[in-house]
Amino acid sequence: MNPIHVQRWSVQTSSGALAYFYILSWLFLGAYIFQNLATGVMVSNYQVIRQKMDDQEAKLLEAQQQQTNVEQLVNKVQYSPVLQMEI
Repeated sequence: MNPIHVQRWSVQTSSGALAYFYILSWLFLGAYIFQNLATGVMVSNYQVIRQKMDDQEAKLLEAQQQQTNVEQLVNKVQYSPVLQMEI
């Protein structure tokens, strides 16, 4: 009979401190990247909302300017001496 040869692999081990350093650095790096991604999403959404608000504000200011122009025109017509004589 042939004996079965079992080959044993040698695994290098390192100190526990190096493993702790690796795990903690991996966690901190992942948390930092995730934090930056979340912050980027919030800033992007804030910019979109701000742009929509600026567009609405511009439309409101334009409407107010048109209303002021109409009021000035009405006042000009009401208090025009030429037009009052013809009436």
